[in-house]
Amino acid sequence: MLLAAAAQRTKTIKLGTAVNSLPYHNPFLLAERLVTLDHLSRGRAIMGFGPGQLLSDAYMLGIDPTKQRDMMLKAAEVIVRLLRATRRPPSGSACEAADTRGRVAGAE
Repeated sequence: MLLAAAAQRTKTIKLGTAVNSLPYHNPFLLAERLVTLDHLSRGRAIMGFGPGQLLSDAYMLGIDPTKQRDMMLKAAEVIVRLLRATRRPPSGSACEAADTRGRVAGAE
């Protein structure tokens, strides 16, 4: 919200998210937020990704800290593919989504 407000009030500064700890976020929702910020700022958004740092955060979220790097790489791949508008993200337990283009919810 803060970066969206800054985008509204500025014209030239770049707006960075700092580091988004990818294992702690749904890559589809994060991609949506990043695209929204980029549109609001007219292409001035800078996105930062990382695996997360604090062991306590990982444990609190039920994540095995030894898997955070792999989770980050997979989520980054999903986000990049979404930003490039490919048809499907890579397969994987946390990264699969049905191809719902052209479907109306509840019409099956």
